[in-house]
Amino acid sequence: MACTDHGDLGALDKLTDELPDAIVVPGMELEATEGDFLVFSTDSQLINELTDFEGSVSLLTRDENVAIVWAHPCLSQHVDFAKLDGQKTKCGLPDEQALAAVLPHIDGIEYFNGTILDLAAFGLVKPTYFKNLGFLAKKYNLACTGGSDAREKELVSKVWTEFPASIKTIADFVHAIKEAKVRPDYDHEFFNTQIEYCR
Repeated sequence: MACTDHGDLGALDKLTDELPDAIVVPGMELEATEGDFLVFSTDSQLINELTDFEGSVSLLTRDENVAIVWAHPCLSQHVDFAKLDGQKTKCGLPDEQALAAVLPHIDGIEYFNGTILDLAAFGLVKPTYFKNLGFLAKKYNLACTGGSDAREKELVSKVWTEFPASIKTIADFVHAIKEAKVRPDYDHEFFNTQIEYCR
């Protein structure tokens, strides 16, 4: 289990205390110059040190004990979705320079995200957005993950990442992402949309 709140470890500490028999993975969502990123590590101290992170994703520690996932990639991090009522978002790939600033520094991309799936159900995000993510993941051998992005209680556990059955430790969790041995999925009935996963 992992909870990646923005710059806050409160939920991580609570999960660790309340679920002593579960594998609780230290993780956090942070805002870098290039967008939002999910950072998972076997080292909880490293995650703790990211609470005040500022700067480029290239400054993040990335070794065998750290997995970095680009959260809701290729979509503006600062879009006011209220202004999109009745309009289609432009969800193409960023230019090569923007991609070059991110791709060498990550292990995966968030393919399914609760907020984006909600928008897709209302026609505000085109299916090509997801196809573009699959193209990027395949071309650069990146893992594809799913996250609920839960801002409301009912969104919790509606989007997930499937891991191999062999996951027994936090290190196994991190390595499965780094080795692209995971698969995203979501509750199709809840979101009332059918988006094909293609990588």
